[in-house]
Amino acid sequence: MLLKFWARDTECAYYGFNRIVDVDVDSFEVLGVNYAKDQNSVWVAITKKHNAAELRQLSESARNRAGAGGWLLVVVRLENVDASTFQVSRVKQYFAIDDKGCFRLEKRVPCSDLEY
Repeated sequence: MLLKFWARDTECAYYGFNRIVDVDVDSFEVLGVNYAKDQNSVWVAITKKHNAAELRQLSESARNRAGAGGWLLVVVRLENVDASTFQVSRVKQYFAIDDKGCFRLEKRVPCSDLEY
């Protein structure tokens, strides 16, 4: 099942207007509102505030979506994560865990910080 913003076709996966590069489409799965993975990687969708210099480097379409405040949805590939053991919390969709520890969205955090 793909949730509202996640999508895929035969060649690629997407989150909203963001194309996810280097994805194995055959093993791609959505884990919740914020997370998706394939057999090799895990991605998280976050809202990021861009500064003026970053906004100038974006396409006009992306700048328009960011609006005056500079907030824009982006997809980040998590670093140092074990995709095979990665799971999203059933309690809070922005918490996750793998065999190396815990995440709050894109940040690795001590598991004691989470209400898993």
